Parts: sequence; structure tokens; C-alpha cells
Amino acid sequence: MKGDFSRKTFDPKKHYSRVLMQQGRVQVDADWNEQEAINQYRAEIEARDVIGRCGAPLHDAGFKITVDSDGKLVIGKGRFYADGILCENEDVTGYLQQPDLPDAPEPGNALETSPVGIVYLDVWERHLTALDDPRIREVALGGPDTATRSRVVWQVKILPIKPRRGDQPTCAGDLPEWDLLIAPRDATLNARTQSPEADSPCLIPPTAGYQRSENQLYRVEVHQSGALGEATFKWSRDNGSILTSIEKINGEEITVGDVGPDNVLGFANGHSVEVVDDRTELLGQPGALFQIEKVDAATRTVKLNNSAPADIDQAGHPKLRRWDSAGLIKVEEPATNDGWIALEGGIQIHFAAGNYRTGDYWLIPARTATGEIEWPPFQIPNGTPLPQPPAGIEHHYCRLALVQRGPNGLQVVEDCRPLFPPLTEVEADRGIHVKEVLSNATNQPPLQNDHDVAVTEFAKGIVIVCDDDVFPGSLVTSKRSGLNNPVCFVTVDLPFPLGEADQQLWGKQVIGFQSVTLEAKVEVKNNGITWLPVEATQSWLVRQLFQTMLKLRLGGRVLAHLTLKGNFVWALSDPKLYLDGEVFGFQQDKTTGARFPSGDRVRGGDLEMWFWLVPEAQ
Repeated sequence: MKGDFSRKTFDPKKHYSRVLMQQGRVQVDADWNEQEAINQYRAEIEARDVIGRCGAPLHDAGFKITVDSDGKLVIGKGRFYADGILCENEDVTGYLQQPDLPDAPEPGNALETSPVGIVYLDVWERHLTALDDPRIREVALGGPDTATRSRVVWQVKILPIKPRRGDQPTCAGDLPEWDLLIAPRDATLNARTQSPEADSPCLIPPTAGYQRSENQLYRVEVHQSGALGEATFKWSRDNGSILTSIEKINGEEITVGDVGPDNVLGFANGHSVEVVDDRTELLGQPGALFQIEKVDAATRTVKLNNSAPADIDQAGHPKLRRWDSAGLIKVEEPATNDGWIALEGGIQIHFAAGNYRTGDYWLIPARTATGEIEWPPFQIPNGTPLPQPPAGIEHHYCRLALVQRGPNGLQVVEDCRPLFPPLTEVEADRGIHVKEVLSNATNQPPLQNDHDVAVTEFAKGIVIVCDDDVFPGSLVTSKRSGLNNPVCFVTVDLPFPLGEADQQLWGKQVIGFQSVTLEAKVEVKNNGITWLPVEATQSWLVRQLFQTMLKLRLGGRVLAHLTLKGNFVWALSDPKLYLDGEVFGFQQDKTTGARFPSGDRVRGGDLEMWFWLVPEAQ
């Protein structure tokens, strides 16, 4: 956060719950910011404990990765949480049209080295000022800015995966490329104030400790990524907060919004400056660094020692940022001074071996009252400083989908998003549920349990409508054979004895019922399961069943049972989501109705309903 801050005081290890203001006391920015940091830390940790590291709400699950009819990768609208941070996508967005990822590469190009890849979410916070968003500034104040903002940035990216021979990558599988992406950074920096040795152990040299006359917040930031000896850094005594907008670039001359109130808080000859904009910040790239040769406050022009990039885009909020280091400095361990690098005013820093990333930074508050810097373990004098990891920028990663490049273009192999229900539904089964049961005949109302159904209507079949797409293979053995798995069937209870031969042996009085499973074909299309009697069964139902019943005087209705075995029917998107088909009865028009949607909050479960078949609707 490159703001005009005094220092950063929040430390989760102190377990502070809130900041309490006292009457008549000076208010400083660090107290306000620590309270906000406490709130944010609590909210994100709580969300992470409830949701997990990554997750999307079941009823508004965002960032679903799909491929449209043109073969383009699409990001679904909705919400997602990464390490407790809320990410929102208000509209369906094309992969190449992401608002916070300029110059996104074509997905096909990203998979040049491997046909398989993980689509993932990269989430981080970006610091914004009134130069980035003019609405932050209160114009009634006549120019001065006030507070700044922190904004959640989400970027959907593709990580190529090289599967080992014979292995099929999955969302939950171990992927070395992913482990490398999310590996903790090993870069560290140490800081101290080191004075020269005194002639006498009882005398403190006049140059001991922090030597400048102003309190400062030093920022040490990595410019070019790399290992020790390869990376570079720059530093600022004002946390990199001195910047101005760029209005025009003409070779070596830059017209800016203002040059600052003075040399201390503005731009002057000899200063190092960096040209940055939205693109460089969003892509995590360093800007071009220059030296100022001349500043003309009247014309608001700054002459650089070299030509600046001319392809400036005002929509990208170009800015000129001041640094106090004399250009770029190599991240290294010098052979002198035990590997410590002097900044200014007695402050020294030391880099350890590791990999340094553009944007990594460390903050070093320096105070004149103590003649010391505030650095762990925060002793005065601080004779045993401890190396620290970067203060930011912290990236959070979540897997969204597994994709592959095939002969017909890009396709999504698996949805990697963990979905979670609301707390009020936490006991509910995350499975498939039956919404309604319909007649396959046209213009018919939903079938009601324990109701009369005309046999001519029944013979046209039944459609079971679910709230998720069903995996066809869980019901149909194969499309070629047309054989059904024994999980969806209808039986009819025929009076016994039925037929003259049985009646001669058992008598003509009905003493029971014999269950007969009707021959039918089962078809699955998206979220609908269709049970359709074969032609012979349809003919028997319409032309023979009730004619025989009438001839033998066995009554005018037959009981039919619909059964769907939920433990063997699962979702197309997730083989762990089974059909929770349990329905429960209630009194309805002197019959036993069935409540929909189905489900008893148990994994799996059979759907059971019954109908009374009659010659005509009654």
C-alpha cells in the first residue's frame, strides 16, 4: 500500500480485538488503519473457517468456467471466496474481456506446452488513490485528497499441466505445477541501524542509530524479479506515496498534474521516477525508471534523462512515482560490511538468498525520538534484528476448472469449484432432487400421488424432472443396446387369480395382487428422466388390460407404482452427488399427496409414488 501512512501496526499474533479512542488524544492514521485491519482479519478468518480456503455459495456460485458456441472460454457470474476474500463477478465475462487482466493470452496459446491446464483464480488487493479513481476525492475541499482505498482484484488464469504418462489429471489431484505456483516465498530482508565503532565503550558516537531529523516510513520494493544477484530494488523514504498524474509524454518531457508543494514532498532535479499505469500494476510488472534532469513548476513539465514510452493511455491512469534511491540497486550480499547495504541516515538492509518477485516490499518506520527503526524484535537499541518475509503483495489462488485442448477446440473436463450451502441448509443433502413428475402426454398437469390417471395418458410415459442434470449412464446401460439399468421402473398390481386357469384352481374371488414390472425404455436428457413403455406394453395397457378386467369382473382400477433408485443415480457434474428422491405424504383431497422437491437430507434415497390406472380420467 503506497500511501502517505505513518506506519503499519497490526499484528495478528497480539490478538487485539479492537482499537479504543481516548478523549483529548491525538488521532493518528495507524490507529484507524489497525482497527480496519482487525475487522478485515476477523472477517476473512471467519469466512475461511466456515467455507474453507476456496468455495462458492450454492445458490449464486460464480466463476463457473464454460466454453460457448464459438469455442471461447467464459467466466460465469456470481460470487466466490478465496481465503475468505469475497470475489464478485456481476456479469458473464469472456476470458479475454476480464476487467482486471489486460492482455490476457488466448487460452489455446496458454496450452501450447501442454494440452491440459488448470483454470485458476488469482486474488489480491490493489491500493488506489484519487489519481486512480477521481470519485475518491472530495472536490469541495478544493484539491487535497483524503483517504485512499484498497480494492479486491480477481484474475482468471490458465496453468499448463504436464501429466505423467498414464495419469489423468483431476481437480483434486496432486499437481507439481500447482505446488510450485502456491509455494510460499522464500525471500527475506533484515534491517538495522548500525553505527561506527566508538573509541570508548562508554561513549556513543554522534552518528549512532537513525540520523535523519524527520520521522519516515521507508519502503524497500523489488523492481525486477530474480534470485539473489539478479533481482533489483528501489527505495522510498515516504512509502512511495509521492506521485502525480501524467497528462502527456513528448519524448523526454512529461506534462504532469502537479509537481508537488516543494522539493521534500514533490519532484526535483536528480530524483528517480517510475512511469506506471493500470496495466503495469495489474500485471505485476515494473515500470520504466528514469532520472529527473529538470522540473518546471510553471508549465508542470518534467524533463527526464531518457525518452519515456510514448504509447500512453489516459484511460489507464498513467502516473509518475518518485523514489529516493539513486536508480535501481542490485539485490545482493556485498562483500563489504558483512553483506549489509546502506540506504541513508544510518539505516542498513540485508537480503538473504531466495527468489524475489516484482512488487515484494518491506516497510521500515524510522523515528527520531528513539533514534531507531521499528523492526522485530522492536528493541531499543535493536541489536538483534530478525529477517522478515515481504509485507506484500499477497496472492491467493483457487482452482476453478480442468480444461484440455482437443481436436474440436477447448473443452472443460471438470468443474473444480467447491460449493457450499447456506447455514440454514447445512444439513441438507447436496444431491439431486426431484422437482415434479409429469405425464409425457401434452398439455397435462403434473402427476399427483394417489390420484386417478387415465390409462391412455399413462401409456404415453412419465417424465421425472430433477434440479440438476443427470448422468445418463447411471440409468441407461448403453444407447446402442437400449438396455436400462434396474433403477427406474413401473409396476402394476394385477388381481390374483387372473385368468380362467387360475380361477379354476384358486376360485374367482380376489385373494391378493401380483406385481408385474412393465417393459419400458428409459431416456435421459439434461435434468429429465423419461420412462416410456415399449409399443407392446402400450398396446396391452390401452387395448387389453381393462377389457380383461371387465370381462372377469375384477374391478375398474389398477394400482401402478413408480420407483427410482436414488442410490444408483448421480449428477452429471459430480459423481458424488446422488439422487435424494424421498418424498413424504400429506392429506390432499382425501388422498395421500407427495411433497416436492424430494429429499430427506440424506445422501441418496428412493423416489416412490403410486397412481390408480383407470379406463378414463375420473
